[in-house]
Amino acid sequence: MLLLISLNCNSHVSLHDYYSLRILSDKNLSNVQKSFINNSFLISSDKESIDPCILKFLSKLNKKTFQIANPDHPYNATDNVDETLPNRQLRLLFKTKNVCFIEYAHGGIGFHYHIAWFELKNNKVTDFWICNSAKEVKNIRELKKLINTFDRRITLRDGRKIASNRLCF
Repeated sequence: MLLLISLNCNSHVSLHDYYSLRILSDKNLSNVQKSFINNSFLISSDKESIDPCILKFLSKLNKKTFQIANPDHPYNATDNVDETLPNRQLRLLFKTKNVCFIEYAHGGIGFHYHIAWFELKNNKVTDFWICNSAKEVKNIRELKKLINTFDRRITLRDGRKIASNRLCF
C-alpha cells in the first residue's frame, strides 16, 4: 500500500519540474555530448525547420505558447516589452533524424542565449536538456566545444564554484 501511494505522488510532478531537476543535475548531459558521435547535422536558421513536436513540447513545458522569431525578425530583446512580439529569436538549428539542437536569444532583463537539446522518436520529444550562454554559438564546432566543456557551476570572484539552481527556458 505504501508503494502505491509513493508512486501516485510522483506521478503529479509537472513536466517543468521533472526536466528542471534532470537538467540542473545534468543527468542527461552525457547523452547530449554523445549526439556529436557519428552524426552529420543539417543546419538552418528558419523557425519553420523546428519540428512541430518541439514547439508543442516547449509550450507544454512553459505552460503557454512557445513563440520564437526568425533571425531577421523583431523580438523583445530587452526588458522594454512589446506584447505582440516573442521574447526569443532563433539563431541556429542543428538537426539530425533523432536529435535537434536549437540556439536562440532570450531577451529581457539579463539577455542571454539558450542551447536546447531534444531527443526525438516517432515525432515526439523523448528527452530534453538546456543551458544558457553569454556568447552566441556560430557553428557546429563552437556548439560541440560548448557542450563538451559545459559546467553548470558558477565561478565566484574568489574562484569558488557553486552549483546553479536557476533555469529558464
